Amino acid sequence: MGNMADENLRRALLLTKADLSIFFTRPISIFFIIVIIYLIFTQTPVYATLQDKKDVRRASRMEAKAAAAKAKKKEEKEAEKEAEKKD
Repeated sequence: MGNMADENLRRALLLTKADLSIFFTRPISIFFIIVIIYLIFTQTPVYATLQDKKDVRRASRMEAKAAAAKAKKKEEKEAEKEAEKKD
């Protein structure tokens, strides 16, 4: 597959006299270029760092929600106890 792709790339560049704009003229080619750039970017350390920070923020939000839910349950139990004492 690599040799065939290389050969066809060489042929396309020869036909267009080394004009690279042939690869940007069709919407499908732009789509593939964007996909390739995305795949390359996701393999970089910068992306991994961003993902790690995102995961840390997500974990801290989940912990905060769990703590808030626990506090709410505790308040409800205390309110129930107060209501039982009044009766």
